[in-house]
Amino acid sequence: MTEQSFLGKTVLVTAVTGNVGESIAEYFLQHGANVMLSFRRNEKVASALYVRLKKLSPHVSLCQCDLTCEFQIRFLIESTIGRFGGLNAVVNAAGSYPTHSLLSMSYHDWNSVMDDNLNSAFLLLQHSANQMRKTGGGSIINIASLSATFPSREQSHYSSAKAALVMLTKAAAIELAPHNIRVNAISPGLVYRDGIEEAWPEGVKRWSKNCPLHRLVRPIDIAKTALFLSSMDADFITGQNYIVDGGVSAVNPGA
Repeated sequence: MTEQSFLGKTVLVTAVTGNVGESIAEYFLQHGANVMLSFRRNEKVASALYVRLKKLSPHVSLCQCDLTCEFQIRFLIESTIGRFGGLNAVVNAAGSYPTHSLLSMSYHDWNSVMDDNLNSAFLLLQHSANQMRKTGGGSIINIASLSATFPSREQSHYSSAKAALVMLTKAAAIELAPHNIRVNAISPGLVYRDGIEEAWPEGVKRWSKNCPLHRLVRPIDIAKTALFLSSMDADFITGQNYIVDGGVSAVNPGA
């Protein structure tokens, strides 16, 4: 794909205050897309990103949105179309991943994680698809997690939500195919972020040792996959969950 392969196309990227969302937004912008940046909290970080990306391309805009609020999602999509004239792709990187013991987890803890990782994705997918079907189709990508397949301790709520998100992706792909809307998921493994070696040294060491490619997932790895799945090179791919983990899930733990 050339750096102008998305010229004239509009992409909505959520959770841009996180390193994954930020990387995805910047990568699409580098490839010529119009990009709507969406964030829920931390306006200072979002504004700084907008200023930085504005120097890269004028085809970028910023909108605050709580994805658990249907009214705000409608406003986000209307703002995207009003600013750029359409909506061709959505990459939903929003989510939260707190840890709670299953036996001490409150119902509020469970519901909060479901809202952040699953219910918000349903609302965004539904409203985006209703817009895309009016204009000939598009691509929707949900950022899931390797935890959807391989659950982690003290994350039963998160793993369950991400597993459901993968199934929502597959079910939506079937229903939306007649409208030329492709729906896929990306499930990253352990993603690098600043300070992770200090915060979780044993986990980073264990992951790097078990990973055939011997490193953590980089946000750009996810961005490259999202760009491919949104492109015409992937026009016959839908209902898939792309695992980006450097081969960790291929390793036999008993070998």
